Amino acid sequence: MWLDALGAEKNWAVLSGDAFRKRQGAERRLIRKHGITVFVLQPSWSSRRYWDKLSQLVLWWPKIVAQANAVEASTFEVPWPSSGRFRQI
Repeated sequence: MWLDALGAEKNWAVLSGDAFRKRQGAERRLIRKHGITVFVLQPSWSSRRYWDKLSQLVLWWPKIVAQANAVEASTFEVPWPSSGRFRQI
């Protein structure tokens, strides 16, 4: 599985728009096992237009990089818009 490959390489963070929110499941266990940090886009991102998403992601990017470098093995929700704060999930 791709999470095993990332875990073997170390120091990875994942940005996702899907359901890493599930409390249980194979993906969640592998994320914990390998110490991968995950940033999950809040569900409201899915209803936005492509270019709006891209502009918000560019605004969020420095915060995402800083947070990824500051923590290990955490999962955060990225809210819409960029004026918000990460929420640990």
